[in-house]
Amino acid sequence: MAKLYPHCTVVGVDLAPPRVDEDLPSNCRFEIDDANLGFGHYEGAFDVIHARAISAGIRDYPQLLQEFAQALRPGGVVISGDGDMQLFDEWKQPLAYVEEGSPGFYWTHRVFFAAYNAMKNRGGSIDSPSMMPTWLRANDAYADVGWHKAFIPIGPWRQTSDPRERLIAEMLREDCLRYIAGLTPLLLSEGYLPESVEMMQREATAELRELRARIYSRWAFAWAVKK
Repeated sequence: MAKLYPHCTVVGVDLAPPRVDEDLPSNCRFEIDDANLGFGHYEGAFDVIHARAISAGIRDYPQLLQEFAQALRPGGVVISGDGDMQLFDEWKQPLAYVEEGSPGFYWTHRVFFAAYNAMKNRGGSIDSPSMMPTWLRANDAYADVGWHKAFIPIGPWRQTSDPRERLIAEMLREDCLRYIAGLTPLLLSEGYLPESVEMMQREATAELRELRARIYSRWAFAWAVKK
């Protein structure tokens, strides 16, 4: 963003230091911070706030949207994007929870189901992808609320002649593989046995790499304008 818009100042906020492989543009900087603590130090500072894939770590998303409103200038735009933890079959219908060996069972879905419950138990706003339009409309600071959903195959299992769609599917698969590999501490903290976690991760990884899981992820994007 900083390279595309050199006349703007871009501020990235995250809990962990970013991995940057090159020198940052002079108009870009990062702040290591917890979004749950608020953005009072940025009151009226931004024209655009883009929040992507943060719902699991946010305890009170409606309150965060209020913080965003205070950090935006009048006419500024907030944009959110997040993936549903609910996965979908090849006909874009929600996958039901079924036992191993039953028709429609996927290890990938089992891992996501376990992660959803663990994050929910920890207080994350994990349902934000579907709730975002409602929360934005309920906040008097915003107007012109919009919402869009996009189904993306996890991996290039879907036959397509569109190279862009295939690339996005491949990128999402790689993201999901990293996500699954990083779930060990979370699932262990929920009481899963180490061997159970290892098996779920191993089987889900094999499914995705071998394109045996014909699964869609649904991403929701919402936006609104600060009055």
